Amino acid sequence: MEDNQILNTNTQNQVSEQSEGNVETQPQDTKTFTQEELDRILTKRLEKETKKWEAKFNALEESQKLSQMNEEQKAEYDFNKKLEELQQREQELEAKINQYNQQQYKATITSQLQEAGLPVSMADLLVNMDAESVATQINAMKDLFSNQINAQIQAKVQASANVPTMSNEQPKALTMEDISKMSTQEIMQRKAEVDKVVKEYYMTK
Repeated sequence: MEDNQILNTNTQNQVSEQSEGNVETQPQDTKTFTQEELDRILTKRLEKETKKWEAKFNALEESQKLSQMNEEQKAEYDFNKKLEELQQREQELEAKINQYNQQQYKATITSQLQEAGLPVSMADLLVNMDAESVATQINAMKDLFSNQINAQIQAKVQASANVPTMSNEQPKALTMEDISKMSTQEIMQRKAEVDKVVKEYYMTK
């Protein structure tokens, strides 16, 4: 009985070892970076670390300044610092307002170009002009485009007018009355037709 248990245990161990040996290790996907990508990553990290150390240095420098000041100097320094921060915020806000106004102004110019039937890409060229100049330029370009279109239409009409058209009407058959009204030159030009009409006329008599 014990021998059977030992045999079973050995068999299980062998099967387990074989199973482990048959398991293929899956290769891990490794991402490769180009030199440009590596440079970009390193630059970002360097900028981040630089800003961090600049902040620490500025904090230390400010702490040293404050430690050497009396209460009045500290109050003045704190006031000037807050005033500087306020001015910076005002500048940032003004820049955002100017950017928003520029976007709205460009949208208005784009709408005017669409109404005039002109390319909206011209808005990039007109956005730096005042409203009066923009209106003048749009009217001038509208007239120019209109004149060009009219010239193209007239050229096409003239070209189509010069193309000979095939008439579906059958030429009128000559009669003896027509021949009597024709000149000698006309009779000679249409001699074959005249001879045929005269011959048919006398044959019916």
